Amino acid sequence: MSGNYGAIAEGFFPGIGVISSLGKAGVDEAGDLRSDACMSIQSARRRAIITVVNQLRYRCQDWTIGMEFPQIPNDYKTRLVNEVTSIVGWEIIDDKLSRAIGIEAAIMQSISRGVE
Repeated sequence: MSGNYGAIAEGFFPGIGVISSLGKAGVDEAGDLRSDACMSIQSARRRAIITVVNQLRYRCQDWTIGMEFPQIPNDYKTRLVNEVTSIVGWEIIDDKLSRAIGIEAAIMQSISRGVE
């Protein structure tokens, strides 16, 4: 079954550069909706955030809670993704596609505050 929703999350992180979810979350690398897009807007948005968080984890290696990338518990990552997904604003590009607004601030705020 293919869906028809997509989301884009991208931001500039100092010392790291631009991180983007293009190519994931129901969109292709040009930002167009793929034919095998996500089943719901919520799953597309969550997938976009997960992609950025994972790329950030990989590029930083030691970015939060004093643990290196491979040892960060999955439940911590899940809580972080949930919080960031709820904090960011979403710009509606069309009825099937949205873009995260303020992802850099949402991620850094969540990390610095500590995710509960």
